[in-house]
Amino acid sequence: MSSWRYKARDPNTLEIVSSIIQADTDRAARAALRKAGLRPIQINPIKGSISGESGIMRLIQRHLRSRRVHLKADLYDSMATLLDAGIPLARALRTMASSGTGRKRVSTLTHSLADSIHTGVALSDAMVDHSGWFDAAEIAMIRAGEQSGEMSSVLHRLADRQSRSGELSSKITGALAYPMLVTVIGIGVTIFLSTKTLPQLVGILIDADIDPPGLTMWVMAFGQTVWNYGFWILIALVLLLISGVLWIGSLSKKSNGRIPKMIAGATPSVFLRIRTSEAMLSLSELLETGVTLVEGLRVVAPTMRGLLGSMLAGTFESAASRIEQGEPVSCIFEDPVWFAEEHRQLMSAGKTAGELGRTLERIGNRDLRSARRLLDRFAAMIEPAAIVGLAILVGTVVMAAVLPLVRLQEIVG
Repeated sequence: MSSWRYKARDPNTLEIVSSIIQADTDRAARAALRKAGLRPIQINPIKGSISGESGIMRLIQRHLRSRRVHLKADLYDSMATLLDAGIPLARALRTMASSGTGRKRVSTLTHSLADSIHTGVALSDAMVDHSGWFDAAEIAMIRAGEQSGEMSSVLHRLADRQSRSGELSSKITGALAYPMLVTVIGIGVTIFLSTKTLPQLVGILIDADIDPPGLTMWVMAFGQTVWNYGFWILIALVLLLISGVLWIGSLSKKSNGRIPKMIAGATPSVFLRIRTSEAMLSLSELLETGVTLVEGLRVVAPTMRGLLGSMLAGTFESAASRIEQGEPVSCIFEDPVWFAEEHRQLMSAGKTAGELGRTLERIGNRDLRSARRLLDRFAAMIEPAAIVGLAILVGTVVMAAVLPLVRLQEIVG
């Protein structure tokens, strides 16, 4: 699916609107706009998002964006602060580029954006050429801010969005870093003893016509196998992981983006809540800046990261099509794996009260709080579990080294 920049007229208000829509072809984009009650005027493919773009390039760009969330949070916050001070946007960007406080790549980016704005290009259009920095949701929010004249408010929202995303990513990384370090240390100790110490002890026992302990032989075989074939074992694990991801993805496509039951049961709730909180808050921010619900769903869907994100994106795209056909907005929360009945009730109430954006924000914040609590519990449980695992591993290796010495002592005694 590609991204298209369009201009269309609202037949009710005769107002011309401009934003981004996701569709496979130009014809499909025009059809989607007509279903939304708009009359297309102009539709152009976004550079870097046309259908011929390789999937690998999209993955690289998505990875770059995820790595730059902290940089973008500072970038948006600085832009908003300078705009609040009354400094024009192009001058604000040049000030940021020449301040010397940012990184070189940020300085290069702000210089490029400032040059584009100086030539009369809108900031949202200039951002399209930097897909390694900005996703479709950010561009849509900036474009809505340009049209409404509330650019500073939108930039503050984007800064909060990036900070929030970086916070959860940092928590996950921090929670997994310690057990990974413990695992590497444990395997390193096992390999060292298996290749240096245990072979000498086993050799002494064999020379004395004594059968080595089974535990010692098992540990030594394990360590030497990892040492000799570690590279190929790693390659096999990577291929197995890729095959699993592709298999899950194929199951998801067959079920219209829904998570297969067997996968849903094995997926920790924290990862589901992280994805739903990010999606709901992003969708809320788009609605608050003037983007329609259907358009917001289609803009947010391609920005979802990871395998779980792609599954939730499929749910959003399906919901957008169903809402266009007249189904209630609560169909967004139909998948019981992602959402509970309470979500659907809140969504219906928010639609009735005309506060859809605020309702989505409340749902997103609640899921965000739930994700934080689950992450804290996960971190509190995984650290002692890693210590216990390391103790068992090291204890087993030490026992494998002690048993040969005990047998020698029995013979000598």
